[in-house]
Amino acid sequence: MTKSLKSLGLSLFVSAAVFAAGDATVLSIGKQKVKLSELNDIVKEQTRGQQDFESLDENYKKMLLTNLISQKLLVKKAFDSGVKREAEYKKLLSRAKEQIALKVWLDKQKETVKINDKTI
Repeated sequence: MTKSLKSLGLSLFVSAAVFAAGDATVLSIGKQKVKLSELNDIVKEQTRGQQDFESLDENYKKMLLTNLISQKLLVKKAFDSGVKREAEYKKLLSRAKEQIALKVWLDKQKETVKINDKTI
């Protein structure tokens, strides 16, 4: 794993530091593209919407990118191993889909609820 990360070199980090407007591809890991929006989603989740990727200091950006690269490489290794055929994978995926559906639906429901002094 460490060897794989080292082989990617600093060029990933350097290229990740240069962004174009919009939802630019920040870096590539094999055939996978990591978009600025994905990094922003990660940071916003971790900071409860208080920051985005570009507002982070350089050390934190580097740490986030290193962790993301490691995770993406491990996920690729898992998929390459055939994990998608495992019964446990299918069971967990089904549960995750249900939780995602519920979250999306609840988020939409929150938008329709109007709370004012009269309802409190």
